[in-house]
Amino acid sequence: MDKRKDVSDFDKGQIVKARRLGQSISKTAALVGCSSGLFQQVEEHQNELKVLTLPPNSPDLNPVEHLWDVLDKQVRSMEAPPRNLQDIKDLLLMCWCQTPQHTFRDLLGSMDLVVRAVFV
Repeated sequence: MDKRKDVSDFDKGQIVKARRLGQSISKTAALVGCSSGLFQQVEEHQNELKVLTLPPNSPDLNPVEHLWDVLDKQVRSMEAPPRNLQDIKDLLLMCWCQTPQHTFRDLLGSMDLVVRAVFV
């Protein structure tokens, strides 16, 4: 039975980056949870892989962070602030359910422009 684990593009980038920083094969393989053999296969093709350097603390690249901003604004706009953790949970759930579907689509749709602005 083949126990080979496919490596995602993100993991491939992590492998190439770790090796460029001088990490050993075994430590780099452990970083992404793959075997040394699979790691060596990725290393053989490292010239074909492109490593994207993400800016540190880049919440703008995460659509969930934008969604949290939407929920935060809704919670803060309530007349009575939440008094305890259960109130916050209930209020967040209510705000989540009342958020129109187009808000989610718009946030995801805008990510293409955000990513292009960062990487172009």
